[in-house]
Amino acid sequence: MMYKGVGTRPKPKAADCLLIGDSLTNYYYTNWNSLYTGTWQIDAYGIPGGKIATLMAAINNRDVIIDNYKTIIILLGINDLAQGWVDGKPEAQVVSETEVYMDQFIDLVKTRDTYVISCLPLDNAIKPQPPNSQVQSLNSFYLSKGNFINCYDALATGPGGANPHVYTDGIHLLQSGYDIIEPIIYSHIDFT
Repeated sequence: MMYKGVGTRPKPKAADCLLIGDSLTNYYYTNWNSLYTGTWQIDAYGIPGGKIATLMAAINNRDVIIDNYKTIIILLGINDLAQGWVDGKPEAQVVSETEVYMDQFIDLVKTRDTYVISCLPLDNAIKPQPPNSQVQSLNSFYLSKGNFINCYDALATGPGGANPHVYTDGIHLLQSGYDIIEPIIYSHIDFT
């Protein structure tokens, strides 16, 4: 059973796994349990447009109660990169600032099994947005954190490119995109 909704807190319960992040995690974009056939309850909480600091505040304010989750899966960072890009900050500064926030976020949830999903490639042909070089730089940092799940490569079409057939608008996935990354994510998690 998935948690459904935005801005409504998941009820504290003895749940197994929380998938937390931005609009890519939000229930309205997909049913993350479509390929999962195990016995774990996987809840999802996503804030459209959410940046890392937004999700940290939601946890600190107890809008999202993570106490009863054994495992946390994080899919965050793309909106932080996008904001820096819109603000015209240099690439290295944007990536560095995002890394600092992600370190703080991981520290906040570190008492649980924590997995970080790579930021996904962006289809800049559909919509101008941060270059994929920024996304790849951030993913290199995520890799250094351990328990890294690389979904970027499965959606990339080469240097700087993204498969246009899996995106609605260059950032949000169609179900076909989730169908590609979901088994990759679940294959990395110890569901025992």
